[in-house]
Parts: sequence; C-alpha cells; structure tokens
Amino acid sequence: MGDKRKGYISVWRCIQDSAIWKTDDPFDIRSAFIDLMLSANHVDTEIIVNRQPLLVRRGQKFTSVRKMAETWKWSKERVARYLKLLKKLGILEYDATHNGTLLTLMNYDVYQFCDTSTSTSTSTSTSTPPRTPSHTPAGREHATNNNVNNINNVNNVNNIKKRGPVYNSEGELLE
Repeated sequence: MGDKRKGYISVWRCIQDSAIWKTDDPFDIRSAFIDLMLSANHVDTEIIVNRQPLLVRRGQKFTSVRKMAETWKWSKERVARYLKLLKKLGILEYDATHNGTLLTLMNYDVYQFCDTSTSTSTSTSTSTPPRTPSHTPAGREHATNNNVNNINNVNNVNNIKKRGPVYNSEGELLE
C-alpha cells in the first residue's frame, strides 16, 4: 500500500457535486478508485434489494456494472476488467449477482479512518506537536503540518473496528 508515514488528506464527498467532477470526460483508473472510495458506505446501512433487506457495511457499496459504466463513461467490459484488476491487487472484493454487485474495499478503514466514537480522546490532543514559527512559510499565518495526521494515524490504529458478517443480495453469508 505505501508508506503510511506520509499522512493522509481528507476528501469530502461533496467534491462529487463540483463542475470538475461532473465533466463529460471519462474517468481514468485513479478517478474511478477515488469514486469508489467516495461512494462506499461510511456507516453500516440496511437497504432493500429485490424486496429483501441487505446490510451494506462500512467500506462497501451495492451497485451494478452498468451504473459504474455510466458514471465513469466506460464500457461495461472495461468496468469488469477494472474490477478484476482491483481484486487481483487485493484492493477490492466483489460479489456480482443478477440483482447488482456488492463491492467491498479491503482497506477502507486504512484509507478513510474516521473516529466514530462519541467521546473525546485526550491522548490525541496531548500528542499533537506544537507549531513553531520555523515551519511557517513566508507570507502565511499558518502552515499545514502533515505530521499531525501521521501522529493521529498512529494513535488511532487501535480504534479501527473489524467488519462483521457480510451478505449478498440473496441473503447468503459472504464472509
């Protein structure tokens, strides 16, 4: 996956509402991956598929190859090849049925860590390094310190929760 010490950035889902995201240009493979991350559930959600409840977990998305092809302006065959590539790389698992496709992003919590607890942790605030004037670029009042993200990543590793059981659209246990 890469060096986690580099930190991370937050990308708000509302980026999908911007004109640049809605351009008529087809997605490239990086844009398609970001789209999968943005459209995956950030909390467990129950949906109805073919009059049956389906629990779609955090980091999963229930969709279809046809819908992805329309969104990305790709052929259905290209989407299928892309999903196979992501599966081969260990990035994604999927279960395709006649009702749709359940996608599971394997490292969703690593890419999109979000502290879902309601309590405030004092350990995170006390471990944040202070800013010093030597880190502030000329002409700017504040500098972004990505090392804060790195420290938060280390502090929050123990808070990532393991996923529970996952079911396909027929209600069959997948995991």
